Amino acid sequence: MNASTPVVAVPRAAGADASAVMADLARIFHDRAPQLLGETARTFFVEMVSVHVARAPADADLTRAALDQLGIAAGEMANWRQIEDDPASGRRFALMLEHTHALEAWCRAPLLKDDGRPTLLLHIDAHDDLNGPSLLPDADRRKYLAPLGSDVMTLDDPKTVRRFATRGYIGIGGFIAPMIGSAAIDAMLHVPGPAQAGGRGAASLAIGLAPDSGFIRVEKQNCARPGIPYHRMNLAAALEVAHSFDGHILLDIDLDAFCNRYDTHGDSEVQDADALIAMAEAAQLLTASGLPRRAAVTTVALSPGFFPGSLWREALRFANAMRAQSIG
Repeated sequence: MNASTPVVAVPRAAGADASAVMADLARIFHDRAPQLLGETARTFFVEMVSVHVARAPADADLTRAALDQLGIAAGEMANWRQIEDDPASGRRFALMLEHTHALEAWCRAPLLKDDGRPTLLLHIDAHDDLNGPSLLPDADRRKYLAPLGSDVMTLDDPKTVRRFATRGYIGIGGFIAPMIGSAAIDAMLHVPGPAQAGGRGAASLAIGLAPDSGFIRVEKQNCARPGIPYHRMNLAAALEVAHSFDGHILLDIDLDAFCNRYDTHGDSEVQDADALIAMAEAAQLLTASGLPRRAAVTTVALSPGFFPGSLWREALRFANAMRAQSIG
């Protein structure tokens, strides 16, 4: 068994056989080929082998950047995150590599109380991250079921969110859907990055969970239909909207908004110097707006495999500046 290949323990339902479990796992995890390692009366143990041919990462600087800048090995990258609360202000700041851990950071944040005030998500990211995770809905809209077994994730218990994230059920682009499904956010502003400037109100839609779709899935709708308002615009326009918003704010920043070089469909032509300028301009706008000092939660993701490792040193300076304003 390869040390980097995950092994999952699947509870054995009454009458379940190994072939059915293998088929379900293959359907849920498209990039893995399940191989049965063993079984007991209660559990199947399955090695989740990658279907991709082993090769060096596209970003040759990634492993060294993780070690040099954060002191973590390559095998720790997927699950690494830091979540900090300021006891004086109640604000929360979270730094992570994979963006999926933003959901954990939002759960039970001190300032996100059910006080009747709406919540706005300001999402600065090259992607909208409205993918559907491998989760099944529950009658309680703040709870979601694992695709296999009987495990339950509840947004009122961050430990369950952490467990589902590390097992791959949420995914790097599926962490917003549970917030929409639980009505934990009331509107979303999306800033795709400096290359997609846009204007105020550009690409306005409504978003909501698609009904009767099995796994939870976000459906983008025409604004005439019910849903949560979604607006794509540039950062200056988004900050203007946020300034006048009377409610809670989640400030969510993915560094790939400034350089999405290693995405399959990314902006590979963006040079380091241009990315650094875009990052500095964004930091200046955010600082001048005062939003990090107002947001209930500020999250920053480095997104390995999208944002280049060669810029992590500068990216961490950006993150530390946001942290200082949020909880410093």
